This record gives sequence, structure tokens and C-alpha cells, in this order.
Amino acid sequence: MIILPLKKNHELEQLELLVPRYKSQDSTFQLLQEKLGRERAGYKGEKNVQHFLNSLQISDLFVLYGYRSFGVDSYFQIDTLLITTHFILIIESKHIRGTLSLNDFNQLIQHYNGTKTVFNNPLMQAKVQRYQLTYLLQKLQLNHLPIHTCATFTHSKAELNFSQQSPNMFPVQNLLSFIHQLFQSQPDPLISKQQAMNIARTLKDYHQPREVNLLEELEIDNDLISKGVRCTNPLCQHSKMTRVHGNWQCNKCQYKDRFAHLQTFKEFAIIYGTRNIINQQAKSFLNIDSPQTTKRLLSILEKLGDNKGRIYKLDSLF
Repeated sequence: MIILPLKKNHELEQLELLVPRYKSQDSTFQLLQEKLGRERAGYKGEKNVQHFLNSLQISDLFVLYGYRSFGVDSYFQIDTLLITTHFILIIESKHIRGTLSLNDFNQLIQHYNGTKTVFNNPLMQAKVQRYQLTYLLQKLQLNHLPIHTCATFTHSKAELNFSQQSPNMFPVQNLLSFIHQLFQSQPDPLISKQQAMNIARTLKDYHQPREVNLLEELEIDNDLISKGVRCTNPLCQHSKMTRVHGNWQCNKCQYKDRFAHLQTFKEFAIIYGTRNIINQQAKSFLNIDSPQTTKRLLSILEKLGDNKGRIYKLDSLF
């Protein structure tokens, strides 16, 4: 049972909207592209893990994806967390290609396209997460189960050269057999299914997703963000739409969408990290001239206040 479903994190959502709207080809744009590549790779890796876990025929399995909470003295995040009646498993996933090995200091080394890159050992990361999770479970008086860790590599072009050194690090195709081995090593349940579900649901109550504001973090000038309604046709998307006779029409593919502005309001909320908007902000971000037209487009939203102080709530778009 999925207790905390897999979804894109806030940073990835922001990046996917910021990159196509960013006007300059400066160093900040390059940084945004690099961040987007990393976040997309991480999300793809987690989806690959989900694909294999979906085939597990285990009734007392509870899954939390992208779990984040406060531990000993800082926040910690776990890619995939499994709660069973037998054990808890922390799965750290890495979506990187190339030849992968470990050096004498237990760092992960990637060789790809003639380039050598050093990464933190993902299994060591999972063990730090285990320490933090153990503390949280003890605090909640839910420390009834042993906690295991593993690191799985989800890219089809990854060649692993450390099977003997680290049996808990393996291709994602081996994940199910690893989980079955854990059940074999602990054949008898330690708690009931209801207790396992209670652990999972209590942890979910303590889940705190990371909120980011890349505009503030990277000091991005608002003038560098392209305004306007992007085409809602999935095959076009990045082209602009123009308001024509009460409709939105794409300048490139001619696709029409009466409610394209609602998607644009949602993009505003994600990019600027807010669930409120006023008429002037909406007019500017839609890139239209008429305050009256903007008011009509906003009228479908819940509103607070009157006249110039009126605020429109964007929560209904999510």
C-alpha cells in the first residue's frame, strides 16, 4: 500500500517552469539547466524503483516515496521507505550511467565519456538516513523493527564494479530479490499489519516537504522571467498564446484553449512560491493590457477583500 505517493518535488516543478521562461543565456541559466538535469534524473530513478516495487505481491508492505522529516539536529530525506511487519528498508536510488566503482575511501567513482566524476557513496548516505530515522522512531516510541539499507542504480547504462565489496549496492533489477532475501532472513513477523500501518501513517504525519524559492536563492531578477500564457497543447507547450475573442490561441500551432490562463496562474504560484495573486500581478504575468479582462479571468477563483486590496486564492488549481 502506498502511504506517501511518488510525485515531483517542489524544486523540480519550479525548474521545469523557470528554464523555458528564463530569458538570458547567462551563468544562472546554465546553473538552472544543470539543476533541472539532476532533479529529473533523480525523479526518473525513483520512478524506476516504483516500477519494480509495484510488482511485489506482499500484503503487509507500506511505501513512502520522497520522505522528509526532522531528525537529530537536521532534516533528512529518504528516496523510498518500506515499512513491513518484518523490517524497515531504506532505498537510496541513483540514476547515473557509465562504469561505477568504489575507491579506497569508499567514494563512488563514475567513468563516462572519458570523464571521471566523484560522488558520495549512496550506501553511506542511506546509513546516515537510518541513524536519523532511528532517532525519530525512538522519539515516537515506534522503534519496533530492524532498519536495513540499500542503494540501487536505476540507469540501464550503468556498469557496477563492486558487487563483492558492497552486496547492498546493486542494479534496480536486483531489488526484488534483495527484498525477498530480507524476508527469508527474518521469516517471522515482529509486529502486526495494523502496527506496521500505524508506523507508516505516523511517519507520514511528520513528513515535511522541502519548499524552495529559486528566485530568491539565485537572486533572479523578475524581469528575466518571460511572461505570457504558454501553449497548453502537449505537443507544442513552449510557444505563446494570444487572447482572441474570449479564447486563447497559440501563435505557432493555432491550438485553442478557453481556460489556458488557469494553467498560467498555477505556474505563477509554483514559480513565485505563493498561493495568492492580485489583479496587477495576474495582468503582468498573463501579459495582457486590460485590468477588466484580468478581473474576469480571475473571477472563477476564491477572493478575499474588496477593490484594490482584493486577493485571489490559487489553492483550487492544485
